[in-house]
Formats: sequence, C-alpha cells, structure tokens
Amino acid sequence: MKTSVYPSKIDWWLAGLLILTPIIPVILGAYSFITGDLNKGIIGILFGVGLAVLMGLFSIPCNYTITEKEIKIKCGLYRDRIQIEKIRKVFPTKNPLSAPTLSLKRIKIETDYSSYLISPKNREEFIQEIEKILDSNKAVILGELDKKKD
Repeated sequence: MKTSVYPSKIDWWLAGLLILTPIIPVILGAYSFITGDLNKGIIGILFGVGLAVLMGLFSIPCNYTITEKEIKIKCGLYRDRIQIEKIRKVFPTKNPLSAPTLSLKRIKIETDYSSYLISPKNREEFIQEIEKILDSNKAVILGELDKKKD
C-alpha cells in the first residue's frame, strides 16, 4: 500500500491570527525605535521575532501521513502516532479543543485509550482511506480466524 500525506486544512482567520500576532510587537517595537525609545524598540522587535519563531516551531509543517499500520501526526515539533488497529471510530467534528490542527473543520479519531483531533485538507478522502484500511484489516483478521478452524 502507498503512503498518503495530507496537509492540514488552514482556516483563513487562524492563519491571519498566526501571522498578525508576531507582527504587532515588531511594528510597535519599530515605532518605538524610530521615535527614539531604543530599549522598548529592541525589546518589541525581539519579542515579535521570538514569538514568530516559537509559533513556527509548533505549527510548521502540519500534516498527517497514513500508512498501512498507522497515522503519523506532525505539527511543528509535535509528533504522534495512531495505530490503525486501535482505531474504533472516525468522524467529522468542529470541536474547538486544543489540537495539532490549523482549522476547526476536524476529524475525531477514537482509539481504545485516547482520542485525537486532526484537520486534513481533504477530510472526506482522509476518512474514506482510513475506513478502507480498517475494512481490509478486519478482512485479514477474519481470514486468519477461518484458517485456524481448518
């Protein structure tokens, strides 16, 4: 089976928020610097740049990789894996809880012990691919049970 990579869907308002948040202190710092308050200017600019770096470290890149055995979640420095065989439910949601996503148009994946919120760009295609893998895994398990009966 092939490996599929799905980039995160990005809500326009969230992208704007992520871009504006570090720009505002840089602009204020530059203004302070130009008007003669060098200390405030340097602090504002450094704060804005530091904030941009931190936000980038925790949000870029943001994607989800499906293999035969697992779903790999990557959002900046955050990494996680969901074992396909542990998945019990996959369904669309708009749950606003904190998650490695750049959109509120999400998928909730429930496993035996946990649940995950992700936001692949092609949500329906992602769900279909997971369901196809789950169905083929169940077929393999059933096939193995039939062999044991013989």
